[in-house]
Amino acid sequence: MWKYIAGSVVAGSVAYGLVKYFAGGVCHCTARLDGQVVVITGANSGIGKALGLELAQRGATLVLACRSINKGLEAKKYILKYSKSKNIKIFVKELDLCKISSIVKFAETLKTEFTEIYALVNNAGVFYHPQDLTEDGFEITLQTNYLGPFILTHHLLDLLKRSVHARIVNISSEAHRLVNVYDLNAVTKCQTEFRDNFIAYGVSKLALNLFTKELSQKLLSTNVIINAANPGNVETSIFRNFPR
Repeated sequence: MWKYIAGSVVAGSVAYGLVKYFAGGVCHCTARLDGQVVVITGANSGIGKALGLELAQRGATLVLACRSINKGLEAKKYILKYSKSKNIKIFVKELDLCKISSIVKFAETLKTEFTEIYALVNNAGVFYHPQDLTEDGFEITLQTNYLGPFILTHHLLDLLKRSVHARIVNISSEAHRLVNVYDLNAVTKCQTEFRDNFIAYGVSKLALNLFTKELSQKLLSTNVIINAANPGNVETSIFRNFPR
């Protein structure tokens, strides 16, 4: 009998531990961001949209960077409806990370409209996307998840440095652990080397993490802090191409 009780206790403890692990942490920070400009890519759905609502409730001025203006406007309407804050400023801007020209245009527009940026959240991304090349000639997963954020970040660095305390957050993934770092040597041949869409995703996130680490060293003497954040498994539209 005691053997069964002990087994039940162990099983219960394991189940509880798994629930706690996959549930992730809870943010207890209550800091205000009144008037601080925060740029969020992929802000029309999923994590980006939820983050936009949370930051709006803390008083932040939001720039929702979306590939679709209409979907961005829908997200803006949602945030305005459910946010408890008043006098929220939300700007919807077009940004397609699959087009370098769009990235440059977006960054130049922000430079004319804002004197500084408090935070940049590189959230937009694709997962298990059918293999294809962008108009710039890069594999679509690689450009969306890594090259695009890389270019955007560098174009906005001057605005970030003008803020007293600036932040860059790159949304990462546990999938980066499935890729050997040396596989990055073949990253330029991604469209022919990586037939597995999941591996292509892992490569893009590993590249993003290494970029985060390298840039953090270069920004040590500045007021800008950069981190990679792994949100865990979140049921969003990013899984739309994943086999069910």
